[in-house]
Amino acid sequence: MSRSRSILLIGIGAAVIPLAVLAVPEPQDAAPAGWWMNEPIRLVQTNLRETDTALDPQRLVRQLADFPANVLLMGMGGIAAHFPSKLEFHFVSPYLPPGRDTFGEVLQEAHAHKIRVIGRFDFSKVAKPVYDAHPGWFFRKSNGEPATYNGLYATCINGAYYQQAAMKILEEALERYDVDGLFFNAPGQPASDYSGNRYGMCNCESCKTRFQALYHRPLPSAPDADYNRFIAASVQEVTRNIGNLIHSKRSKAGFFTYTQDYVDGATSESNTSIARGLPLWPYSASESVGRARDNQPSKMPLNLSIGFVDIPYRFASVPPAEIQIRLYQNMAHGSGPAFVVVGTLDQEDRTGIAAARPVFRFHADHDDLYVGQESAARVLLLSGGGGRGGGGGGRGGGQDGYR
Repeated sequence: MSRSRSILLIGIGAAVIPLAVLAVPEPQDAAPAGWWMNEPIRLVQTNLRETDTALDPQRLVRQLADFPANVLLMGMGGIAAHFPSKLEFHFVSPYLPPGRDTFGEVLQEAHAHKIRVIGRFDFSKVAKPVYDAHPGWFFRKSNGEPATYNGLYATCINGAYYQQAAMKILEEALERYDVDGLFFNAPGQPASDYSGNRYGMCNCESCKTRFQALYHRPLPSAPDADYNRFIAASVQEVTRNIGNLIHSKRSKAGFFTYTQDYVDGATSESNTSIARGLPLWPYSASESVGRARDNQPSKMPLNLSIGFVDIPYRFASVPPAEIQIRLYQNMAHGSGPAFVVVGTLDQEDRTGIAAARPVFRFHADHDDLYVGQESAARVLLLSGGGGRGGGGGGRGGGQDGYR
């Protein structure tokens, strides 16, 4: 049955539209929704370090069940594999005990306790042995040097690592493990490292060749409109290829990353960078989940409440009230609580875990109310470029007006 809704549009910032009443057609019937749309989600992400590869799978799953979480987002591969990958260009964590398969063991244990598992990949950097074997695959700064950070080498979205090797890594993982989904950290072309050092444009041979073929001129000396379109198209191409590969190998698995195209759920973060101006924006979770659900209601947003203060302070917990308000805002806008720690759940500073757990328990006690939610709002707020969520600190008339 076809219906239409009347929506009042109010433009804020650069995208100003006069007040108007528009008829918006209801979406047509689509393919059956995945588990992420039909089940309540209580997600915990363990952002594993190499030293965590030797974790105890049974202990981790017991902790998740007690949280109580029903989805685990766990490190799988990319920078370091937490399973015995057979590919020579996939660096296996040196802390993986001989004869062990950490990811596979956790997956089996979690599924036995009805906890879904989303494998986490990060293809933005690689270990030195991979770079040494294939130096032509990676990002090159204007002076021809690789972009490095703490011994890791930055990849290029157009390079052979992202375009070919990463796809083989994913194919191996998808054929080996019955994952419920895959998540990708830091997708796209790197712009800077975690210390804020800018990389500039990539000048690798792949970028030069592809840009020349598309625009019939050499790479510019500084980013221009053609270059920005070029990188955006490259990111879209890789994202589409990853999505197609996941759905061809595991039709019931979801694809999640920090974009909205070709994915099953758009990922965002509520985090606490100390570089942001004060006062902190307290509605980052509301904004991120609301924005994603209103833009694409057929996709489930995952807004990750980062439990640590900032990358340089990754073992200091965010204040409890800040963690709880973000988790509750997720729930209020149609998603589920999602909490992130570095390492395992054996944290020295357990403040964040103690704050998140009662929110997860409340959700578990009432999870029949947190499935199939739809926004009752009929006023659409249009943002003109700012307002990306994440607790951001951008100031100015447009941003203040939007907020």
